[in-house]
Amino acid sequence: MTLEEFCAFFDGKQEHYPVSDSFIKNGYMQEERGYIRNAKKEGIKRDVENAEPNQKWHLLKSYYPSTDKYRDAYKCYKRLLCPELLLWIAESTGFDVEDISIEAQRIIKNGTNGRARNKAGIYIRNEITWEMLEEKIAQEKGE
Repeated sequence: MTLEEFCAFFDGKQEHYPVSDSFIKNGYMQEERGYIRNAKKEGIKRDVENAEPNQKWHLLKSYYPSTDKYRDAYKCYKRLLCPELLLWIAESTGFDVEDISIEAQRIIKNGTNGRARNKAGIYIRNEITWEMLEEKIAQEKGE
């Protein structure tokens, strides 16, 4: 699956889902750099209370344009570390991510070396593997 096909699948998804939004509202949103910097350039303010910028925007308007759109989606997924984006991807695909979100929050809260968000992202990717995600996408698409 190309990244273009992957993103086209998520284009029809909602901007907000309860668990991934709760993760952000609980204070675990990225504070600066990356998609937050890109949102600021677009005039979108970081608003934790309303979970903005939303993760659909993050994937489709911040992340996707920064890549080669024909790149392999698997390789791109394996490089993603942002826990709120990974939770949104999984939740919008139909996975139950409540317990995963709680553990990711615990990882970040207990982190001490500045890499806790990355560790939380890796944890989420290990819980929702590419193979699991690809299978859910294929099922939803009727393949």
